Amino acid sequence: MAPHNQYQSFVVFDYVSKYAPHKQRMLTRQFSNSGFTDAGTFENWSGGSIAGDTMCDAWAAQMQQLVPSTTVIAGYTIYKKSTPDDLGVPAYSKSLSLSGLSTVDGWEEAVQQQFMFRTTGYNLAKVVLLDVRSANLFGRYTTIAGDYLDMATMFMNPDNAWAGRDGLQPAVFKLTTTNINEKLRREYHIT
Repeated sequence: MAPHNQYQSFVVFDYVSKYAPHKQRMLTRQFSNSGFTDAGTFENWSGGSIAGDTMCDAWAAQMQQLVPSTTVIAGYTIYKKSTPDDLGVPAYSKSLSLSGLSTVDGWEEAVQQQFMFRTTGYNLAKVVLLDVRSANLFGRYTTIAGDYLDMATMFMNPDNAWAGRDGLQPAVFKLTTTNINEKLRREYHIT
């Protein structure tokens, strides 16, 4: 985590492609609940709150639009932190088992889709998906549409509680990149 990260809660989404299991860690505003079976609420950026499972289920459903049918979004765990140095304590977990719905063609093995944003503090925030279909179009894109735009819009929506590493609201979409993740390329023994 960045040095300026404070008492943020976070969510870890577990998903499994046909190549390997993956985890997507998403930072959030503070989460509160009364016990592990309580889906609780996040403080959102609009001055209110949003149910933990409502926000996370919607994110998983959006992920489902961007991953191939051979990928399953298994579920998520919400973590709370009580101090800046705390590693996080599991506060709520939900199983999902959602198969991907993307109809995009192209190479997917070790492909990384990264969305870059600026927070209200003008620091970077990013969202990364692994083993996604590329449409065989690798590069940087500053204009997006369809499911990609929907994901970016959801990440920046003030009615949600997603946050950058600086603990501030994602406010401006900067770009998305589609490339080969070198760590996965080596792990998968792709030459």
